[in-house]
Amino acid sequence: MAIILTAAIGDGWLRRRIRQYGFVYASPLAHHTALRILLAL
Repeated sequence: MAIILTAAIGDGWLRRRIRQYGFVYASPLAHHTALRILLAL
């Protein structure tokens, strides 16, 4: 059980680190605000 738990924790940590450097989710609010600023400029 300890081996499976260790592997699951390691896998979760690694996936989290990978997602930190990816552009998986862009906030609609941030996108809308940036678009408004860009159009105003």
